[in-house]
Amino acid sequence: MSASAGRRDPFVGLVLDGKYEVVSLLARGGMGRVYRAVQRPLNREVAVKILDLDQLDARAKGADFARRFFLEAAACAKLNHPNTVVVYDYGQAAEDVFYIAMELLEGHTLDQALEHQAPLEPARVKHVGLQICGSIGEAHERGMIHRDLKPSNVMLCVRGADPDFVKVLDFGLVKQADDAGLTQSGALLGTPRYIAPEQIGSSDVGPESDVYSLGACLYHCLTGRPPFDSDSKFVLLASHMNVEPTPIHDVVPDSPASPELAAVVMRCLRKDPTMRFRSMAELVEALLATPEPSLSARSSLPTSSSPGLSSPGLSRPGASSAGVSKPPSALERSGVQRSSADVLATSVERPGSLVLPPTTPVPTHASLAIDPKRAVPITLVAVVLGAAVVVGGYLALRPAAPTAPPAAAVQPEPTPTPAPEPVVVEVPVPAAVAAPVRLVVEPAGARVQRDGADLGDAPLSLPVPRGESWVVRIQADGYEPREISVLGGQGEVSVSLERTSRGRPGRPSRPSTTSTAPVEEPAPTPMVDPEPTPMSTMTTPRTDNRDPWAR
Repeated sequence: MSASAGRRDPFVGLVLDGKYEVVSLLARGGMGRVYRAVQRPLNREVAVKILDLDQLDARAKGADFARRFFLEAAACAKLNHPNTVVVYDYGQAAEDVFYIAMELLEGHTLDQALEHQAPLEPARVKHVGLQICGSIGEAHERGMIHRDLKPSNVMLCVRGADPDFVKVLDFGLVKQADDAGLTQSGALLGTPRYIAPEQIGSSDVGPESDVYSLGACLYHCLTGRPPFDSDSKFVLLASHMNVEPTPIHDVVPDSPASPELAAVVMRCLRKDPTMRFRSMAELVEALLATPEPSLSARSSLPTSSSPGLSSPGLSRPGASSAGVSKPPSALERSGVQRSSADVLATSVERPGSLVLPPTTPVPTHASLAIDPKRAVPITLVAVVLGAAVVVGGYLALRPAAPTAPPAAAVQPEPTPTPAPEPVVVEVPVPAAVAAPVRLVVEPAGARVQRDGADLGDAPLSLPVPRGESWVVRIQADGYEPREISVLGGQGEVSVSLERTSRGRPGRPSRPSTTSTAPVEEPAPTPMVDPEPTPMSTMTTPRTDNRDPWAR
């Protein structure tokens, strides 16, 4: 039975690119398939991800897709944080076969843990969150945004005494190469249950988008459910854009999570990106400040005694000039690694270079030639020579007698440099980018539905793909319901509902003819005096109180 199953899969049993013998299928997803393979000649087990070009609509991109794939794969292969999956190799085995070879992980996903154990203990949630921050933080410093952070992309492995050692998967190798952020079917990049609001409109995303997705994952861990849940992706997208998530302690009143931890997670879920944590470093500081015990990935945390960080001349940013390093900050304790030029220079071992332990003093050229028996005389000679150099330098740099100032040189007028011609870059327009439409209804608070699914109360934003039309139904108590068509890209649509006939003011309700109750006579309407008749036309004397002599 396994042999027949192997024959049905076109890759099982093949040697990919002459290096990877495909053994069995491990998983299948929207981006492609993941196989267990053996790398030759190392005889090392690896996981090989083969991309599905038909699913990604990459076949039409041709050479442009291949170029972008290799650029992004090379960038991801440089990620070296302990909580990031290791990419060993990547390449193109055939015209339509692009693959990525990475470390084979044994464990289960956070999604599987939530399915059987949710809600998780707050200390465990904090432990997992800090490790994810470390992995994503390094990617952000290299200009990479994950954009699809979700529980199924977080692997929990056993590493030493840690049963929840995190490995973050799927750094969007092809998602970054696919600029439009869409598959052939026009689906948005990201998972609707954890996507950031700004990703729905396909606007520029930044680190704050990953902060939102991570907050949605931590919310799921603490409450046992994502911030918004529905079988309709349109309802999920509209909720992320318009609805505030229910506070954690309202969902689980007896949750052991501290108010501080709950507040940190809820801040990650702000609609406005500027109101969230602006980076993973800020989120790390906030998580470490919560009262839950910190169990964060001791095997992945950098220490102040790491080789190359405390040696003179190789100090990390923030170290004093004397070579004494500062205590590690909360950011460094969290696992977020800096990638400045100084730190990167210390992590690269150049061919032929001498690697010294941090406690070994760096020898100078003079000390290498000193005979221990003659150390004192040579030292005295060096002192005398140094003094002579200082005196000579002083005499050379002493200000000379004032002389007549030289004639000012006439500087030629600079030749104007012609402005460079503007370079026009053609940016491909995505075929079906979501263009949120703002729907304003009178009266406010009217319910909006589409195909029977409740989208929320007006006013609200509708994530209508550009070029598509949605038919929505608007209804409110006391008003006639109305159906309208909303076109993606309209910007804003204003709608006014008409009151029902029984709810219109100023109209007396007619009594029912079948009622046996007596009908009350309406109260007589008070008569209003007409305009007074001019005195010259009066035929009868007036009886009002007036001066009889006025006439």
